[in-house]
Amino acid sequence: YSILTAEQLKNLSLRLRGINTIYPTFPPQLTTSPTPIPIIGDVDQNNKIEMLDYYYFIRAAYSGMLPMGMNADVNKDGQVNDQDRDIIIKKINK
Repeated sequence: YSILTAEQLKNLSLRLRGINTIYPTFPPQLTTSPTPIPIIGDVDQNNKIEMLDYYYFIRAAYSGMLPMGMNADVNKDGQVNDQDRDIIIKKINK
């Protein structure tokens, strides 16, 4: 191992600037990704309606608890109720 002088360290730093550093020296490039369109009845937001969505509906209806980011109020009326259940069941049976 060799100890770098201040000048060597400065030169190395200049050569590595912007490469695998946590402080990039170039402007980040913007990337665009399409905003997913929510599917009515998709409680767990995995872009499909299945029995797991019904399970989460039951869990929300009886305990009021769901993992973060999930919403069993599929008709957006402010309540988790039979109307939400009916929507999920109809979509599962399609």
